[in-house]
Amino acid sequence: AGNSSAAVRSAFVNMLSQWLQYLTERYDHEPRLLPYLVAALSDEVPDIQKQALQALEELGKIYEQEREEELKDILAYGQNTPSEINNRRIWETRDMPSPFSHRPCVGTRMLIRNNIK
Repeated sequence: AGNSSAAVRSAFVNMLSQWLQYLTERYDHEPRLLPYLVAALSDEVPDIQKQALQALEELGKIYEQEREEELKDILAYGQNTPSEINNRRIWETRDMPSPFSHRPCVGTRMLIRNNIK
C-alpha cells in the first residue's frame, strides 16, 4: 500500500484481512491479495506491522483448521527435515525483527509459501 496516510494503510490491512477471511471464492484471490498483507509487515508504522502480523496469524489458524487432516502429522510431530530443524534453531536463537515476537504458526508459513512465488 503506497498511501502516505497511516490511517488509510491501516484500513487497507483491515480490509485485506476481512476479504481473505470472508470473501466468497477467497482461495482464488489469495495469490493476489496476500502479497499486500505481507508487504505491510515492513510498514513504517509499527502498529500497522503488528496489525498485518495479527491478520496473517489469524489466516494461518484458519488455514490449519481447514486443512486439519492434511496437517495432522505436522501439527502433532513437527517437520523434521534438516532445513526445518535449521530454521527452528535460527528462530529460537536470534532476536526477532519487528513486528515478530515469535515464529509464525505452521498455517501462516504454509499459506504464504503456497501463495507467494
